[in-house]
Amino acid sequence: MRWGLLLLVLLVPCVAVAGEQTLIRSPSASAGRIAFVAHGDLWTAGVEGGDAVRVVRSAGAIVTARLSPDGRWIAYTERAHGGQDVYAVPATGGAAQRLTYDARPKSAENLVVAWTPNSRRVVFLSDREAWASKVLRAFSAPVEGGPIKALPLDQAGSLGFSPDGRAIAYTRIFTEVATRKRYVGGEAEDVFTYDLATRRLTRITDWKGTDTDPMWAGRRLYFLSDRGPHFRANLWVYDLDTRAARQLTHFVDYDVDRPALGGRILFQQGGRLWAFELKDERLHELAVNVPDDGARTAPRTTEVGREVRTTDVAGAVDYALAPDGGPAIVAAHGDLFTVGSAEGARDLTATPAVDEDHPAVSPDGRTLAYITDADGAQQLAVRQFAGGDGATADALFKRRPLHARVLARRPAAGGGERRA
Repeated sequence: MRWGLLLLVLLVPCVAVAGEQTLIRSPSASAGRIAFVAHGDLWTAGVEGGDAVRVVRSAGAIVTARLSPDGRWIAYTERAHGGQDVYAVPATGGAAQRLTYDARPKSAENLVVAWTPNSRRVVFLSDREAWASKVLRAFSAPVEGGPIKALPLDQAGSLGFSPDGRAIAYTRIFTEVATRKRYVGGEAEDVFTYDLATRRLTRITDWKGTDTDPMWAGRRLYFLSDRGPHFRANLWVYDLDTRAARQLTHFVDYDVDRPALGGRILFQQGGRLWAFELKDERLHELAVNVPDDGARTAPRTTEVGREVRTTDVAGAVDYALAPDGGPAIVAAHGDLFTVGSAEGARDLTATPAVDEDHPAVSPDGRTLAYITDADGAQQLAVRQFAGGDGATADALFKRRPLHARVLARRPAAGGGERRA
């Protein structure tokens, strides 16, 4: 179905959720400040937190950011104007310098992952010279603009340079934007080192799950790994002399997300900002106050016709057609709508701060099933579709996450049941 042929004017009320703290992502640090992404914009704050200052207000959304080692620049990836590109801006604020020009809004295109140790070049990932779109290579661009150069790696993911700049610690696969978690198999990330002078490639980790985000400090490699009984990504360290790995953080609820090294390691976990001190291995939380002018969070009614989803992030169909040839059901801006009927578009769910998608209409056309995160985890909901107003969900499976409930039991051969 080609929704581009339809002129949809779908209006949704957007309501801020009271009491929720700002989600900070992609934090990094230097001697004088920290930088991070919040509300789709770029911010800085003091090394111990405090009030944040907006450095860049994005016309779209800033995806990731990294402070330079000398603390003078912030490189970031911004998705705006139909593309996703790399920029650099002075850490104290000012005009941003655009470093790439790419018309593709792919989630893994032009992602800033590092700086060279001398703070002169920004390192980012791209498939621009790869033999397949899923294979990414690492490139560098001068901070003030100029020719882009490929790093001498046939493929790359997250990476970090050795302190002297003579070697790189990196992963050869990049899965941070993938939809899967707890993956075990041949496409799991592992950490390698590459000597730029001798061209020697050395494998550092061989865990069956994910080892990623290497950060090089002295004779130690810090990285994320989901090894362990809880299968959660935590901070680990590998000693290059003893070749022993050791776990440093022990979170059991949410993964450690997007760590960065800058004298210490900053990362986001469970919606909170943490700092790990390398000298004494002390872990402590940083409290940052991010001002909210309401540009993205204030209550408002917005037109969401351009946000209609035809597929989800995994490429699966994300709309439904009524079996009698009646209206189609689409997801846009977190709500479900009927379109193509005589009454025009109608918002079926109207649930601010809740995301609903993957609609499916029963063969008799009377019931609508869909996925909702109203309870904080994805669940299956069923509501009346025809012959009623469909205002409330008739059934909601909410004891366990949807994937756990669906897969918990299945018929065993010869009768009875068995656990999956």
